[in-house]
Amino acid sequence: MPVYEYKGYDLRGKSIKGIIDAPGKNAAKTRLRKQGIFISSISLIKTPKKEQKISGLNLFKPRISRTELAIFQRQLATLLNAGLPLLNALTLVIGQMKDSALKKMLVQIKERINEGASLSAAMEEQSHVFDQTITSMVRAGENSGTLELVLERLADMAEQQLALSRKVQSALAYPLLLLVAGISVIFFLMGYVVPKITKIFFDLEQALPLPTTILIAISHLFQYYWWVILMFIILSLGAVYKFSRTDKGKWIVDQLKFKTPLLGTLYNKMAIARFTRTLGTLLNNHVPLTTALHIVRNAINNVVFTEAVDLMQQKISQGENMADALHESRIFPSPVVQMASAGEQSGKLGDMLLKVAETYENEIGSRLVVITSLLEPIMILLLGGLVGFVVLAVLLPIFEMSHLVK
Repeated sequence: MPVYEYKGYDLRGKSIKGIIDAPGKNAAKTRLRKQGIFISSISLIKTPKKEQKISGLNLFKPRISRTELAIFQRQLATLLNAGLPLLNALTLVIGQMKDSALKKMLVQIKERINEGASLSAAMEEQSHVFDQTITSMVRAGENSGTLELVLERLADMAEQQLALSRKVQSALAYPLLLLVAGISVIFFLMGYVVPKITKIFFDLEQALPLPTTILIAISHLFQYYWWVILMFIILSLGAVYKFSRTDKGKWIVDQLKFKTPLLGTLYNKMAIARFTRTLGTLLNNHVPLTTALHIVRNAINNVVFTEAVDLMQQKISQGENMADALHESRIFPSPVVQMASAGEQSGKLGDMLLKVAETYENEIGSRLVVITSLLEPIMILLLGGLVGFVVLAVLLPIFEMSHLVK
């Protein structure tokens, strides 16, 4: 059914705007008038029936942040817990939202539910926003009559992943800022300051020390061939990006993520935390293990991890238990295997996996503190070394000239 965006005034003369679904524009106007809204403008929201793709990119995919999604899940769960029917709860959530892509999408979901579809089926039609993890858990909640509980768990999971992402971003922001500032200073020195200073040395027609000669050559390169450097960087990044999109390239890049000094261990812990939290949440919502593993396989954006999960699925389908499959994947450390084994024996595998996720998320916080404390002095030393080389290369000829004057 078409969705319309309107602006108007209520009975008190207060300006109001919103979104409404109706068979046509006249029907939308009639419905709004019955609600006591005087329309000043109304227009159809055009949404493409199919996503158009150019060069593998979805151009019409609405951008919805994970924060918006987590807030929606929390609000809907709260209203359902309060005893409101699903359609009424959706109406209230939509009414509280500002105009956004998510609001327009929720109106479409509400209309599909009005037509008889389930919430999970309506969400599946918006698969670019609601991934397989969400739709599978919602379907399980609908089947078991615990939809509000499932939505609460989804909101908890989304909020925990957001908190973890923000923690990583805030920890790495300062070192990255130092790197950008340092590179900018080096470019400024090499392209503007150094050429003016070294011009004096050329006029003296005197043999220069090796550091000064190297500095002048680098400065000359930056001053006259900066466009070559820029083109080289752009072409190199383009080539790396293109290679990383191939199957072999993806495998190499994802393998390097685990082996990068300092950050490799952090990435590994983040992947394990995401895997165990998602799998544990699915299992606690009565999703079968093989189905849950298939969903998690798509949730972890890493080829190496995907191959490990594929192996686990194969082993479990052959009759092996979860702990043995984890061990044979060679991705998960022994504490994770032991916790999974204890969970299987006690019949609480989902709870154990969630405890593993919580443990690893705490370890990530501690690891971030260590990495940040190491990265900052390393960055300062590197940038200080570069600036020191520039200063030394400039001062050496001056010292030599002072000896000649004496």
